[in-house]
Amino acid sequence: MFLLTLEFLSELSQNNNKNWFEANRERYEREVRAPAVAFVEAIAPRLAVLAPQLRAVATGRGSVISRLNRDTRFSADKSPYKDWIGFHFQGATGKEAPGLYLRIAPDRCGVGVGVWMLEPADLRKVRQHIGAGQQWAPVRAALEAGGFSFIGDSLKRTPKEFPADHPFAEDLRRQTFAAGCPVNPALSLPDFCAEVERNWRAGLPLLTFLDAALG
Repeated sequence: MFLLTLEFLSELSQNNNKNWFEANRERYEREVRAPAVAFVEAIAPRLAVLAPQLRAVATGRGSVISRLNRDTRFSADKSPYKDWIGFHFQGATGKEAPGLYLRIAPDRCGVGVGVWMLEPADLRKVRQHIGAGQQWAPVRAALEAGGFSFIGDSLKRTPKEFPADHPFAEDLRRQTFAAGCPVNPALSLPDFCAEVERNWRAGLPLLTFLDAALG
């Protein structure tokens, strides 16, 4: 499904400049853009059953496919292009919210579930929902059974409103509530979609938990 995509992205990482990209633009359209659009169109019917609140727009306004160009305004790295491609399936609110993800990169291909960034008030809501304890234990168990691991930074200390020895202290310190697991990019499109759906389904308890915590 994405083997040619990975070859292109690997070469791009070694030649991350406008001249090289423009000379290889047709390859990008054929080996990166076209497979990405095909995946979104193929996964959309599955997503409509799995998580109907999430959008699966392949092209145009609201596309779930990440832009290739990097935002270099506040970065010391001025490389113009991303050497990975991401897919972010979330609701239509336009704000950062729990969703499902896919990342295709030379160093790692995987799916994700959850939310990357939250406003402080929303972060407190999630932590309070975890702190209550009753619903978080089965979520953790489901993620572990599905081969997921948490992604992102954590605080060094447990937030002061919770005891340091809280049974979920490790999770209360998280600043990002997202988890991921690997996928095989060499599969055919139907098999790849089936694997992505299977992994997303295993991670769905986290999405449901976050939606409930955030109201």
